[in-house]
Amino acid sequence: MTQLTTRQSIRRVGICVLAIALSFLLLSMMPAPTLAQDNDSDEFSRQELELLALSPEARAIANKLQCPVCDGQAITESNATIARQMRVRVQQQVDDGTSEEEILDFFVERFGPEVLREPRPEGIGWGVWLAPPIMALIGLLIVYFGLRSGRRTQSQPQPARPVPPTLSDDDEIVTREIGRITRDTN
Repeated sequence: MTQLTTRQSIRRVGICVLAIALSFLLLSMMPAPTLAQDNDSDEFSRQELELLALSPEARAIANKLQCPVCDGQAITESNATIARQMRVRVQQQVDDGTSEEEILDFFVERFGPEVLREPRPEGIGWGVWLAPPIMALIGLLIVYFGLRSGRRTQSQPQPARPVPPTLSDDDEIVTREIGRITRDTN
């Protein structure tokens, strides 16, 4: 088994550090749920309470909307007052026959594109959709080529010790003369 040179060891450590850094970068892009809630205890009318029981279609739409005051929570999961009002509005619009796209557009107009749990793949949204797979692919390519180059250098036979070059006749004469001159000057 051949020992790794210092240069190869540093290269492998660098590749590992880069792979770990890319992993943390990818993990940091994932949304983390929080427990932020609005503790308002507003009373709802009987009509509003009946609307809180969402139909399957309204629930599917509501799951695509994020609570504006609760980071990372859908309005179906949040107990915030605004989330409850948004659920009521979704159910009313579904009952009125409004399409899913129109309902989502309604909330985007009111709260901005951040209200959507999954950004639409348009404009900057394309970057949100494409950046994680591209970063993962780049990381895998770096690791692959790093390991591949490490194998290639290990498979080449390394001489045990480098052989010092032999001195030619001219080199021997120059060496003797330098030695004689240094002795004469001392």
